[in-house]
Amino acid sequence: MIFNDKAPKFGLEKEKLQSWLPSAMPELAPENVQWIYEINGNDFRGFAIWASPAAIDAVRAHEFIKYVEEDQVMRATVPYQQRPDWGQVRVAQKGARNLATTPTGLYSGTTYPSGTNESWDWQQSVYNGYRLINNGANARVWIVDTGVLGTHQEFGNRVRVNQDFVTPSNGGVDCNGHGSHCAGSAAGAYRGLAVGAEIGNIRVLNCQGSGTNTGVVNGFNYVCNNRAPNLGNILSASLGGGASQPTDDAINACNNLGVICVVAGGNNGQPACNYSPARATGAITVGATTKDDTLASFSNHGSCINVLAPGVSVHSAWYTSNSAYNTISGTSMATPLTAGSIALYCGQVGAAQCTPANVRAAINRTATSGQVTGLPANTVNFLVNANWN
Repeated sequence: MIFNDKAPKFGLEKEKLQSWLPSAMPELAPENVQWIYEINGNDFRGFAIWASPAAIDAVRAHEFIKYVEEDQVMRATVPYQQRPDWGQVRVAQKGARNLATTPTGLYSGTTYPSGTNESWDWQQSVYNGYRLINNGANARVWIVDTGVLGTHQEFGNRVRVNQDFVTPSNGGVDCNGHGSHCAGSAAGAYRGLAVGAEIGNIRVLNCQGSGTNTGVVNGFNYVCNNRAPNLGNILSASLGGGASQPTDDAINACNNLGVICVVAGGNNGQPACNYSPARATGAITVGATTKDDTLASFSNHGSCINVLAPGVSVHSAWYTSNSAYNTISGTSMATPLTAGSIALYCGQVGAAQCTPANVRAAINRTATSGQVTGLPANTVNFLVNANWN
């Protein structure tokens, strides 16, 4: 239930809301309140509650209620497992793709601890020209997902926040792999782009990679009310579900606070505008491309996509051990590569200038344009450029 501007303000004090309900909305049982939300004053306020259809109907037209929406399932957007990664170097290339950008034995030599023994026919000399503009230390990337294995060799001591909205006693530890993989692509020491960025771990999806809108919105709520001071704050959400107004509104409220919200476009092969939070106007919504610079067959598309990034066969951290890796695909993988690229932008311009509006303008100005094939006519042809040049 989302409040309108006339409703009293409770902040994040659940008990205060529960004390108010019996007199204001006696149809609702205070003990059934699950979460309370507030982002940026009146931008987004409300609460999640277990209630019968009759009770919902009774309060739907209440003078303090803006709208009511039934909770639904949200899922990590990763459908495939294929062959090893290439996306980390592709986003650092401007213009046409150059597959000669990673050395033979990348996953088995001293340049890359652990991993698989895949070999590549890409030239060492070209890889030596791969240099990112900075280490992203002016940013915190918030991974809103299945949790993060903070002890993994990719992360060192850079996981600064662990918040768990699935099983609070779990402390945000990943039991699925998806969140650790995303964190590795965004900010891992070996597989990441922003190798010096802080990481915020917000667990909203369970061991099966699914959750609810209420839990996801609670994660957004936490990030946006606990922004890292003096850093660019980048929310990376590789998840999605059906159209949901509160999910979109939470993202939009975060955007209004200066949080850069990067979200997955979805893996349905459909218009991204049919899904949340992909359709949120305050989101930077990401579609996925292949090694051949074509739109991935599974990637959502259309006018709600803001930028594209590699999303097929991306190799990154996994949850099964501190040196485990896995290769998976989805707009989930394109999203943290974009978030990590934005962290480098924060390093380039400084945290104060790393705003949603400036990032959008920089994407439009510096992205590799016109190189991706297989796009519907109404989908942008912008591939993120991690060097912002």
